[in-house]
Amino acid sequence: MTRKINSLFKIIPFIAILPYLVIAFWARPAADDLTPNFYTNRYGIAEMCRQTYLHLSGRFFSMSVFLSLTSSRITFSYYFLIPLCLILLFITAGYCALKSINKYYFSSSVPPSRLAGYAVLFLLIYLAVMPDVASSFYWMAAAVIYQLPIILFLFLICTYTIFINTGRVGYWVVSAALVFFIFGSNEVVIFLMYPLLFLFTVSCWLNKHPYRRYTLLLMLIASVSASILLFSPAINNRSSGLSAAPGLLYAVPAAILQFLMIAVTAFNTPVFWSVLLLAVLNMPITAIHPKNLKRILIFAMAILCFSLTAYFIVFKFKDNGLPGRANNFFSFSFLLSLFLFAIFTSVKLKDKLAGPPHYVIKQIAAIIFLVTIFTNSNYINAVKDMVSGFAFSKVYDERTSIIQQAVAKGKHSVSLKDYHFYWNDFVDKNIPGVFNKPFKKLVPLYPTSVFICDDLAEKDWDNGFAEYYNMDTIFVNNKTVLRHSIVKGLRNK
Repeated sequence: MTRKINSLFKIIPFIAILPYLVIAFWARPAADDLTPNFYTNRYGIAEMCRQTYLHLSGRFFSMSVFLSLTSSRITFSYYFLIPLCLILLFITAGYCALKSINKYYFSSSVPPSRLAGYAVLFLLIYLAVMPDVASSFYWMAAAVIYQLPIILFLFLICTYTIFINTGRVGYWVVSAALVFFIFGSNEVVIFLMYPLLFLFTVSCWLNKHPYRRYTLLLMLIASVSASILLFSPAINNRSSGLSAAPGLLYAVPAAILQFLMIAVTAFNTPVFWSVLLLAVLNMPITAIHPKNLKRILIFAMAILCFSLTAYFIVFKFKDNGLPGRANNFFSFSFLLSLFLFAIFTSVKLKDKLAGPPHYVIKQIAAIIFLVTIFTNSNYINAVKDMVSGFAFSKVYDERTSIIQQAVAKGKHSVSLKDYHFYWNDFVDKNIPGVFNKPFKKLVPLYPTSVFICDDLAEKDWDNGFAEYYNMDTIFVNNKTVLRHSIVKGLRNK
């Protein structure tokens, strides 16, 4: 019986992640996704990367990846592969990080199957506490900029852990490349991770680690990469165009308030406290040296302190702070600090526990944790969006099909109804009469977990939508939408 229960708990994480994988198939390109396709095909990827660095953004690595992906229509034809691959990469990176830590610091005491389960659980918790699920993995423009560096960071933990324990230079080279890419992804990464890397470098030198010079080299590489981003012409041009920067009297309280809002959002959920209890009861603590324990506590506290500092830097230059997609990154940092605190707590409690926790106590803690995951609002939305997302994807595809048919007939304009009309039409045609009204009443019009915006309803994105689908003019009810190249005067240039 005990063996069956253990087996059940091992497979539950893999079952629980399924809704987040299913809704990946309902994700559709939106907002910033489509317009770059016009420019990358017109001027080439290399030129667009150069122009972007000069005039739009200094994020040289993430923008290069993004522009490369948008250059091909295959990306948009199989758009679901973007969130699907990123989610699977996150799990793989988490597993690799846990595997290397388990091997060198916990004497391989945790079996690989359980490590894989832990990696999936880590992602489930991250999705449970993040403020904006839709822009995490399901919107390419944000996912490449904010989630990809997190994935690379998890791989960095793996490669550098192996290096400092084996001295194999090949892993240092991979680590150096990862550091360069991570710090070239976005400003938030720099504000938060650069101080952490600096603290790690100082720790290595104070403890006279044999590979401390290699760590210093990583610090230099991070400095170069961060400088390329922060001192780019685009950043300088955008900074000069900003209004007067808020003063300290605004930035300090704003940073504290934003920090507390994200922290409360994360820590007020039972997910955090149940996973902390679960970690304390199950943590393999015998291999942790007392010196390492002190460092663990320092880094856990440092992550929280540097998060607050990062918010201060942001509010010092922008009075409206960060969008939800950037705050997702801070949710990850809070989650990372939680696990470090869990390790520290488990070691501190080991002498006070009379013996190994009773099996029943462990299972109760696991059940509490899983219940909080399944009842979390983000998870409930993902489950609901398995239905609402399907309807959304069909409506999106129907509208684009109408446009493509018009283009195939040589037409230069097409008339469409608004999204709500096609959604009702889809429900009337596909949902049986007895379920029709309940469906319209209970199922959300837009899937919260994957929906970014309706391009044809947004004046900032409707021209790019028309451009991508090669239609000169789209009439949506009483609204006229011209393609991007016409609006910008690029049609015959």
